[in-house]
Amino acid sequence: MGSAVVSMAEGAGQDLLQKNNATNASGNTILGNIGVYIQQEVSHNLFIVPKIIQMV
Repeated sequence: MGSAVVSMAEGAGQDLLQKNNATNASGNTILGNIGVYIQQEVSHNLFIVPKIIQMV
């Protein structure tokens, strides 16, 4: 079994997550956790359909 490292920017993929209008003490929007979403999607898809991943 192989391993992978996935890196993404803070705030990435907010359009894929449930909307959250909460703000912190400074008034900044509290961003959703894209890491959990990506983890679930990768786990679900890798074990159902074999994938060929090619680095370009």
